[in-house]
Amino acid sequence: MASPRLTHVFNLAAYSLPVAFPTEVNTVCNLYAAGVEGGTFSTADGKTSFDVLNASDWMTMEASGTGVAVDARVNAQGANGGLDLQYQGKLKFSAEMMEMMQGKRSGTEFGEGYYYVSPKISSRMEEFKWVNETVFLGQGRIRMRPDGKLEVSYRIYKVD
Repeated sequence: MASPRLTHVFNLAAYSLPVAFPTEVNTVCNLYAAGVEGGTFSTADGKTSFDVLNASDWMTMEASGTGVAVDARVNAQGANGGLDLQYQGKLKFSAEMMEMMQGKRSGTEFGEGYYYVSPKISSRMEEFKWVNETVFLGQGRIRMRPDGKLEVSYRIYKVD
């Protein structure tokens, strides 16, 4: 049996004001929410783009304090309809991520550290009905934009 192949099919970039979530376990609360101001969801080739209209990102601190579990929802709309995303995943506090949080660097790159999600994508558009029956894997990165907003980006792959 052949191993699964990954094909880069989408990009997601969403931004918000900087989110203050601790990077260590505390006794008060380990659940944090980030509201998303905007962003784009596009095909990997850039031919089709959607505006992120509504989104929220919930994070639960892992008991070990080494990362967070991500639970997010995104609604993106384009000229001919929309796509909805639901994804869960893991973000580990890598050295690169901690340096960014401390202001020592502007962000992380794809593949630095452990930041993966498993998006479920749905669409009512004929052109994108294939997403309703497809499994996806997303690889994330985080960066501070020049305007001071926090941007989370994903490369989203179709599992073949």
